[in-house]
Amino acid sequence: MLVPLLSLLALFSAPQNTEDRVLVVGDSWSAYTVGYDSLNASFASFGHSEMRAIGSTTAISGSTAADWTTSSYQQRIVNALNVNPDIEVIHLTIGGNDFFAGWSVSMGASAETALFDEIADDVENVIDFIKAQDPDLQVLLSTYDYPNFDEMLAANPFYGFLLAAMGFPTPLELNTAAIRGQRQ
Repeated sequence: MLVPLLSLLALFSAPQNTEDRVLVVGDSWSAYTVGYDSLNASFASFGHSEMRAIGSTTAISGSTAADWTTSSYQQRIVNALNVNPDIEVIHLTIGGNDFFAGWSVSMGASAETALFDEIADDVENVIDFIKAQDPDLQVLLSTYDYPNFDEMLAANPFYGFLLAAMGFPTPLELNTAAIRGQRQ
């Protein structure tokens, strides 16, 4: 986790008073980041407690990259930026739910490529929207590290439904497909 945090820290201008400087936008991975206050704890542990991350209205569990291309979701970003003019970085994590909803082990290569292209287009549209709000905003596109769903089934039966919808991929199949999608 050291490299991503240092990469994020490098995006900031000179230290200022404590201000909300990172807007976390995206799905449940973003919501967990906000809910557990993990970025702020990391900033503080590296001596940068002047930086704060926020996102209570822009980190929405279950949201998709496609959702973030709609005016209602984009308005959340606009509202947060208007209320927090010191935001310098958008920490964006989207696309995972689109992947889970659209991918399956039985999908052919051309269908998989089309899905990954659609997700990539949606992500690019969201980044373009953010940059249109303020071209000086830095967008940090965060990616996913998928857990071993086989081991998580006992803790949460939702994963069983998710795996069934995807054709019961092995963890290797699931993670390999996710890596292919991230390279698109």
